[in-house]
Amino acid sequence: MDGLNLGGAMKEYRVGMYVNKLVELVYFHNLKTAVKYIDENTVVKATMRDHSNVKHYEILVTIGRPNYAERAFIRMAKKAGEPFPIKKIHVK
Repeated sequence: MDGLNLGGAMKEYRVGMYVNKLVELVYFHNLKTAVKYIDENTVVKATMRDHSNVKHYEILVTIGRPNYAERAFIRMAKKAGEPFPIKKIHVK
């Protein structure tokens, strides 16, 4: 995954390193969700699917527009003056 063209401003991001980092966080630290905010309209998210009675792991990777809760976080970050891409990864 060398580069990915993501919407509007036609910017090219290298999301492969973000996907790898997020999947590692979710898998090895037993987290539910990890989110990386690229810009105001683009997020990369890894979510562990819960299959408690099965002995395999399923991780869903989403690249695209933020959902309602993520948009609220972006508004607060912009109000606080945080530059994009936000350096810290948001975990749940």
